[in-house]
Amino acid sequence: MTIFYRWSALYVVAGMVFVLLVRDDPGAMARQMLASIPSQFMRFYTLGGILLIPLAAALYLMWKRGLKDRWQTVVGTLIACTFVTMMFPMVKASLPYAVPFWADPLLADVDRVLHFGVAPWVPAHNLFGDVPWVVTDLLYAVFWMFPATYLPFLLAVFDANHARVVRFSLIYLATFFLLGNVMAGLFMSGGPIYYDRLVGGDAFADLVAIFESGARGETLTSNLQGLLWTAYAEGEQKFGSGISAFPSVHVAMTALWALYLAEVSRKLLPLSIALVLIYQVFSVFLGWHYAVDGYASILVILALWALTRKSGQETNVATQLTPT
Repeated sequence: MTIFYRWSALYVVAGMVFVLLVRDDPGAMARQMLASIPSQFMRFYTLGGILLIPLAAALYLMWKRGLKDRWQTVVGTLIACTFVTMMFPMVKASLPYAVPFWADPLLADVDRVLHFGVAPWVPAHNLFGDVPWVVTDLLYAVFWMFPATYLPFLLAVFDANHARVVRFSLIYLATFFLLGNVMAGLFMSGGPIYYDRLVGGDAFADLVAIFESGARGETLTSNLQGLLWTAYAEGEQKFGSGISAFPSVHVAMTALWALYLAEVSRKLLPLSIALVLIYQVFSVFLGWHYAVDGYASILVILALWALTRKSGQETNVATQLTPT
């Protein structure tokens, strides 16, 4: 896992340099984020914390099945993931200071072209409007959080295939850096829920009204949408803050899980496809993303997976052919 640790450290250092260059007071920004961690963790893990119970049980069982032989990797990935996921929102929240929001009209137009003149959120709400908000909140925000932010740690715990763990850990890191920072910076966009505030007009007023009406009660999603906008408008830094739509890190991470599950067992392919479809639809349903955000994320993750898989196979063949 040395290569993963090195690239993680490089990402953190590069992120710090970027923040120092574009923010007026990065020290205050870091303090704000650190101060917000307890409340933000409580927000996401009050319900998601139930996942820690089976995780603790799994750690105990895996310890007896060889986990004790790779405990250094487990601890190392835990530390690396923590630093990466602390740096990521700082970079993400700093992107608007380097590049203005400009791509929302383009992405909205592409969405309509791809979906026969209709904004994708409309059929999404027509089809799934009766799904309880607690279900969408749990799936999209709560249950996604831990496996997405600590995927390499989970792989180190449950998968004894070192090469596969390294490969998927590197794609995890590329997801944050390449998709979540570089591509997001090139295509600065706020997403449908913030479109009217950023661009003007009322193109997504009906979507916004669904969340602002409170007709179905207060939701985690509507609260987060308000908190993220406030943090952006007031230049605050909180753990998990930052606004960007294209591409979708949510869908990208889900696609990465899906590819991992399908690679481990072909029997899990239906589950993998279902996961990607669910998060793709709900990313649009909840107003966070244009449909094209998810499509692009899936394609990039597929490309990274294919590239690293081919590279890994070539390395294995070369190793086998090397005289000893």
